[in-house]
Amino acid sequence: VREIHTPNKSGLYSSKDLYNAEKDYSANIYGELVDEWINQKPEISDYLNVLQNIGIQTFKFEEYRERFFKVFQTTDKSKATESLNFLFKNSIVGQKVNANWEYLCTNQYMQIDFSKKFHVNNGLKSRLMLTENRTSSS
Repeated sequence: VREIHTPNKSGLYSSKDLYNAEKDYSANIYGELVDEWINQKPEISDYLNVLQNIGIQTFKFEEYRERFFKVFQTTDKSKATESLNFLFKNSIVGQKVNANWEYLCTNQYMQIDFSKKFHVNNGLKSRLMLTENRTSSS
């Protein structure tokens, strides 16, 4: 945000500054995740690709599984479940608790529930080119 900030009279960051910084921030978060996990979990980029292929930030397990099968060219449901569990444990995706989207990093007592919708962490929204909802033409 500091790099993007356009100085003004108040010296405060504007909404425009924040929106302009979002793309770089999201790319940085994505890069950090891949760098951190690439040796232990070489398929991390493919897991993130599955999320990108879904195209929306909020999705059901069935949508994830369908895209997972296409990316990995498999029909092994346990592999899709395992990968989504990995994403959940690393707060890449979260779920609603009461009225808020929560992630394991901020709510360590959360348990994954495959019957509930999942939500991709806001920090990855821009890099994965996700929308909040499906368009009416979808």
